[in-house]
Amino acid sequence: MTVAKQIFEKQWETSASYLWNEVNNCTNYEIYDVIKEYLRPEFKILENGCGKGKWVIHFSELGYDIEGLDWSQETINKLLSVYPKAKCYVKDSRNTEFENNRYDIILSFGTFEHVPEGPQKAIMESLRILKRGGILICTMPYYSPFLRVKVLLKEFYRKIKYDKIKYRKYREDKMQLNNSYDIYPSMIHFDGELEFFEYYFSSKQFKKYFSGFNVKIIKYARVFKNDGLFFVFGSLIGKWDYSKGVLVPNYLGKILLRIIPSKLYALHNLMVLEKLND
Repeated sequence: MTVAKQIFEKQWETSASYLWNEVNNCTNYEIYDVIKEYLRPEFKILENGCGKGKWVIHFSELGYDIEGLDWSQETINKLLSVYPKAKCYVKDSRNTEFENNRYDIILSFGTFEHVPEGPQKAIMESLRILKRGGILICTMPYYSPFLRVKVLLKEFYRKIKYDKIKYRKYREDKMQLNNSYDIYPSMIHFDGELEFFEYYFSSKQFKKYFSGFNVKIIKYARVFKNDGLFFVFGSLIGKWDYSKGVLVPNYLGKILLRIIPSKLYALHNLMVLEKLND
């Protein structure tokens, strides 16, 4: 089991009680209008990496034919206990075992980056099960300029804080992952060890992952601006409202959000693309 999988399963322990608040707040999410632009009542929709299932619940309640997929049996079980009407599957996004050309739209928000080998297999599999002319709306973490500064400070801290053996092991483990100017492998402490959690990608690298497929890029954007600013500055710029999953910026946060270009700190890359053919 990957560390990411275990962490997401633990989300239920702290945020399950907030799920319906998040569902009711879906219309306020930054990317909501992007999603709604492409949905049609007759479409078959998949959320690839549905997690707690707020999007599955929200669009099911609006009458859309949406299914959820997640790699955690525990997560799906808890989702069904909250919303028994959900149509969900326990599957790996890299190998869903679905038939070809099953879905008209696939949504995937912060899923493909959580495996050490990178997102290529999950992208390829999503396009396989997407119909010709179908739409993939996908986000993955953005390696922003502000994040690069934070990473440099974190690397310096680890170098002076860790003893030589621990730091050497950290460097060796990191070298086993994709790691370049355009790709940053984020590692976190889990059960006393430093483990891989997710990748961050430059906009150039993010777009490159889709360049080898017969697809048409409809839209690219950097999104989740409030989330990105909070990720970099934390409580200096406000507090996180876990009941709704949104930032409540303080005075400084409001100023920074207004004057700093979002390309410097946005949390995710977003891509909307159309599959041209198999």
